[in-house]
Amino acid sequence: MKCTTRSVAGQPPLARERLPGLWGGIYGSFKIAGKLYVQPELLYSQQYHRIEKSGEVDGGYWRSVLSGKVDYLSIPVFLQYEAIEGLKIAAGPLWIFRSNMHHRFRGKVHQSVRVV
Repeated sequence: MKCTTRSVAGQPPLARERLPGLWGGIYGSFKIAGKLYVQPELLYSQQYHRIEKSGEVDGGYWRSVLSGKVDYLSIPVFLQYEAIEGLKIAAGPLWIFRSNMHHRFRGKVHQSVRVV
């Protein structure tokens, strides 16, 4: 998914791109009493992103790219109520921990030649 935004008047737009990531984890659902259940989970996810920006400077132009990957560990704990057979309503707290972050920056200034 790409989007372009203009942050400040006169500034060049930012091009942001969210790239596909992955996630996985384990969970269990345990009956507490009657129609009440508790479901703790342990989830790992990777999220990738890329931001590009460019503009003009002194008769030339510049371009920069920031790309990165962020790893998260999420621990949701749901309290569930089985409203009808096969349908549970759930709510509960969620703890998220950033476990790793990598960023890479590339930038370049291109000069133009003026003929007088």
